[in-house]
Amino acid sequence: MPSELPSSTREFITRHIVSVEELEVLLILHEANDRSWTALEINERLRSQESSIAKWLDALVALGLAQQGDGRYRYAPASAKLARDTSALAEAYRARRIKVIELIFAKPSESL
Repeated sequence: MPSELPSSTREFITRHIVSVEELEVLLILHEANDRSWTALEINERLRSQESSIAKWLDALVALGLAQQGDGRYRYAPASAKLARDTSALAEAYRARRIKVIELIFAKPSESL
C-alpha cells in the first residue's frame, strides 16, 4: 500500500497533487529546472491536451511550485521545503511509481 512511501511524500501528494497528469507536468519542470516551457512544449512530451497542461501549469504556479512569465513556465519552488518535497516525490515516483499513482487515485475526487 502507499504506506511504503515516506510520510512527507504522502503528505505532499495529499496536499498538492490531484492527478497523475499534474504530477507529470511538475516532474518535467523539476527535471529541466534550468529552462522554461510553454504548455505546448510540455504537451508534446506528454501527448495530452494543451488546455489541460495549461490548467496544471497554472495550478503549480498557484501552489508556489512554478513561475510564469510571457507564457512560459519554469520550476521555481517558493520555499526550500517545497523544493525538498518535490525532489523526494520525484525520487519516490522513480522508485515506486505504482505506489505514488495508487495514492493519487485513492484521494477523494472533488468532482464527486
